[in-house]
Amino acid sequence: MEKTFSHRRLDIVEERPMIGDFKDRWPALFQESGVNEEFLRITTKPLQTKFLAQLDHFSEKLFQIFESQGGVKGQKIKRILAIKDERDDIEIRRECVLKSLIIYLNEDPDSLFKEYLMVENALLRKPGGEDVLEEYKSENTLTHSTRRHLVNILTSHMTEMHGRIVPRQQKEKYALGIITLFPSLKDPFSPKGYLNQDFLLLFGGETASKMLEKWDTAFKYKVIKEAKQLTQSKELCRLLNAAEKPTENDDTSKSGRKRSKISASDAVEKMVHFHKSCCSIDEHLRGRKGQQPYILAAGRTQNKIDNFYIVVDKQLIPCQATSSLGAFDELFKSHYVFNLSYEESLVQLYTFVQTTVYNIDVTTTDESPRIRELRAKLLN
Repeated sequence: MEKTFSHRRLDIVEERPMIGDFKDRWPALFQESGVNEEFLRITTKPLQTKFLAQLDHFSEKLFQIFESQGGVKGQKIKRILAIKDERDDIEIRRECVLKSLIIYLNEDPDSLFKEYLMVENALLRKPGGEDVLEEYKSENTLTHSTRRHLVNILTSHMTEMHGRIVPRQQKEKYALGIITLFPSLKDPFSPKGYLNQDFLLLFGGETASKMLEKWDTAFKYKVIKEAKQLTQSKELCRLLNAAEKPTENDDTSKSGRKRSKISASDAVEKMVHFHKSCCSIDEHLRGRKGQQPYILAAGRTQNKIDNFYIVVDKQLIPCQATSSLGAFDELFKSHYVFNLSYEESLVQLYTFVQTTVYNIDVTTTDESPRIRELRAKLLN
């Protein structure tokens, strides 16, 4: 690198290549050691040691200036400095200096600090956070309970840093930080990483788990009871019989009957489609119209489903769930993760699930009298 220094400087100053092209020609400059060495050649000063030494030298005076800051900026800086006081760590101290300086100068610290550092620092300062990091380091994955604990820690951190109502943009940064720090958790089909994880960050662990925790015990048999009061049809009877079988989980199908403007069979077709595993999924996707998400249940027969998928705009997202209830849980969540509207003919069903099961935006959602009546019957 020393011998080719003059060629690189000529390339940068005169040719001004695109970053991608420059990286292909000089890949070593895109490593930390390469940047430090190049800076030393240009300025004759060591970049990292000089910078850190000066940062540490001015830290105390900067903290005094920051602590005297009032107003909105002062509140933001105060929250950052609180992190410094909780942990005697030089790296965290330096980060707090830089973040506070950026806010003091009326700029955005998120433009400088990577999301994974934000997530890592949050874990390091919270009880149990280091255990999360250690488990991933040794296993290269996280158990379900540890993943839930991870999200609870970060939800608490978001509230501390950004107040009770956290902007969606901030939640997305935390989600990005998680899949950057824990890459094996990344779902390549999800826009921000991990469908259930994204929903957890949007609404918290308690809300995200309500469908799976409460459906069988609090809703299923009451919904079946109400469905039996409807005008009976061959299709409705078939769905009720399937719902009452302990080995079947066709909850998604029977729920579709609540939309009165379409038949039960049409509601089922809008929400879930069976695909015989011996046939081409690509051919099925090409033949489907519309962009609203639905469940694709793949198996040898309808009574033997091997895999569930969520289909969004002809893209397959493998479900973590192995039951139709779990698949429906992920189907509902996909509307929020991908910011999609409900299927027009199933608006009443999804609205019922949103407000009654998940308790999301209950007071601000436009509900029909039928939904309010059904909720009163189920919960009273």
